[in-house]
Amino acid sequence: MYKISNVNFFIGKRLILKDLSFSIRQGEIFTIIGPNGSGKTTLLKLLTGFYKPSSGEILLDGIDIRMMTPKALSQKLSVISQNVNIQFPFTCFEVVMMGRNPKLANNQKPSKRDMDVVIWAMEKTNTLQYWDRLITELSGGEKQRIMLARTLAQETPYILLDEAFSDMDMHYVIKSMKLLRELVEQKGVTVVNIVHDLNLVYHFSDSVLLLNGGKIERLGHRVEVMKKENIEKTFKIRVESIKGRGMLILP
Repeated sequence: MYKISNVNFFIGKRLILKDLSFSIRQGEIFTIIGPNGSGKTTLLKLLTGFYKPSSGEILLDGIDIRMMTPKALSQKLSVISQNVNIQFPFTCFEVVMMGRNPKLANNQKPSKRDMDVVIWAMEKTNTLQYWDRLITELSGGEKQRIMLARTLAQETPYILLDEAFSDMDMHYVIKSMKLLRELVEQKGVTVVNIVHDLNLVYHFSDSVLLLNGGKIERLGHRVEVMKKENIEKTFKIRVESIKGRGMLILP
């Protein structure tokens, strides 16, 4: 599990995140929401070890994340960002196989087990037909599905996503979220997800952290956090709650 204690983060003299304390349980979908500029991506980068807290600590399974090597982190967590920035013309198979790198010793060739996992990951994400296609030739949504396949192939206990499905058709967004739910329920994977679509948050979250101005506005079970008054106050929008179905944003 993650344990975040009294974390502050500055860029220069500007305070980006203020006094954050919360936990992320093993085997849940933990969703981070908030208006633009509220610190969501910065927080995710702290959870990945890309940024270091200015003060406070972040423990991952009891270990201070600042003390973990890149190799150790890559065996614990996989990350998908919104923008797929692969400039070299790798085949999609090669990209997904990169997910196996943390499990391979130096210069070790992929085994049959590695190949089986890659095939499984591409089947799960409906990308096997892109096996020999260059990733540079794919659309944004197709690239995001390949990155999800690479993440599945990495087989980490933690998956962190920053608007990772933003370019997908809604059909594939829902399939991808259902796939993550399957991993949570069947394998005990922990998913930390930044999402802008409030209906996706409502339907595919266990716990929700609502950030506003770098501080925790609300934290708890999705039903409690996603109340009409909380969303309207923080996002400055009008919504209509539909019991059991999410919410409708009003003009």
